[in-house]
Amino acid sequence: MNPLSPQDVEYFASAGIEMAQSNEKLDAQFNADLFDKYFGDSQVVLFPTSTKQVSTILAHCNEHRIGVVTQGGNSGVAGGAIGRRGEVLLNLRKMNKVRDIDPIVGVLVAESGCVLEDLDNHVQQFGYIMPVDLGARKKCMLGGNVSTNAGGLRYLRYGSMHGNVLGIEAVLPDGRVLDALFTLKKDASGYDIKQLFIGAEGTLGVVTAVSISLAPSPKSSQVVVLGLSSFSQIQRAFVLARQDLGEIVSAFEFWEKRCNEIVVEFEGYQSPLDSAHEFYVLVETRGSCMRHDAEKMDTFLKTVRDEGIIEDAKKFSEPRAIENVWLFRSQMANAHNKSGCMYVYDFSLPSKYQLDLLVATKSHMSSLNLYGSDHSLVKDITIFGHIGDQNIHLQVIARSFGGTVEQALEPWIYEWVGSHNGSVAAEHGLGAHKGKFLKYSKSPVVIGTMKSIKQLFDPHGIMNPGKHVSCA
Repeated sequence: MNPLSPQDVEYFASAGIEMAQSNEKLDAQFNADLFDKYFGDSQVVLFPTSTKQVSTILAHCNEHRIGVVTQGGNSGVAGGAIGRRGEVLLNLRKMNKVRDIDPIVGVLVAESGCVLEDLDNHVQQFGYIMPVDLGARKKCMLGGNVSTNAGGLRYLRYGSMHGNVLGIEAVLPDGRVLDALFTLKKDASGYDIKQLFIGAEGTLGVVTAVSISLAPSPKSSQVVVLGLSSFSQIQRAFVLARQDLGEIVSAFEFWEKRCNEIVVEFEGYQSPLDSAHEFYVLVETRGSCMRHDAEKMDTFLKTVRDEGIIEDAKKFSEPRAIENVWLFRSQMANAHNKSGCMYVYDFSLPSKYQLDLLVATKSHMSSLNLYGSDHSLVKDITIFGHIGDQNIHLQVIARSFGGTVEQALEPWIYEWVGSHNGSVAAEHGLGAHKGKFLKYSKSPVVIGTMKSIKQLFDPHGIMNPGKHVSCA
């Protein structure tokens, strides 16, 4: 890739494109990821206000072989939105308009720079909610949600971006506009091109607008937090939740004892349960009738008590109480990051291997004398996650990044996940680091096909160079 020249900067300015150039504020806002693990060196951030301006930027960069990294809220944790080769940053925060909403069937058309929480607040006045909900909802943006195929807290109920996105508008690397912004829920007319851009992390083009199917606003909501003594009890409770709660269960989250302690210590929040337990589970229901839903929850709680699965349970039905419980859960990653240098791993694993990941990692690091004592280089190893969609977050908290700890973890941990039929990236994406480990969960033919698609769309390799499948 060619470096950005003063002439390039002048060209963008003459096209009326807003920009910021290298300074301390730029580095803090745009050249660092959420947890300050990945740092970039981009000197210019462009802020287009229209699809036409995005087209102008990409056509120029493609012609002059200038690398482009697309950014939204910069809330990712895999370094995918950080320019590490002097690329120009293309930030979409100025493209934040709601273009249309169909209140009859529940379809929203919005630009990629819309903040997720703002969209959720907007559609609620029409009786809907966004189908994705993330801990970073106050910062993350729709385009980034699509480009990383964001999963989130209620995937169990509302599904993936692949299932909810109806259409996209995207600018291809050569500046052409791909208008596939369909709003129909049924369309069998040819290849479903939009699916290629969902989870592509800005490597095929820039998603500028999205049409997405909305979910009805729930009329009743409940949360219960359970205390349990074993992981097998979590799994049994999940089976019973699906049987007893059926269609109203919207989330089933778990975390272990040490996670609970870390949130209390580093965020200052009160634990949802008064007593300590080896494991905790958050079960949420969303429905249309509080009496009906409460009866179902009572049935579920009676079942798990009768089977001796739980040690404690606490129900929350008031909106503020529910919000506080979710805040406790959603701050888990931030609390871990405050506790030390966090290596965060985002895997999907078959249910029978999920706890084994924690046990194996502790055993592996202990065998290398890196974990297990007060003076070890690794302070904590924990797991939490979304049990209903097989997504496990493993945190390894070290005293410093790099060196011995990272060498001990990688590629060992990716090999372990691959050998147990898991995915090396469940919802955080491949980003700047994980592409080289893709071989542990995808076959050579699959990876080769991905690279062919990348070459077809971006023959000069200007889009997010050196990341994602490019380094597989």
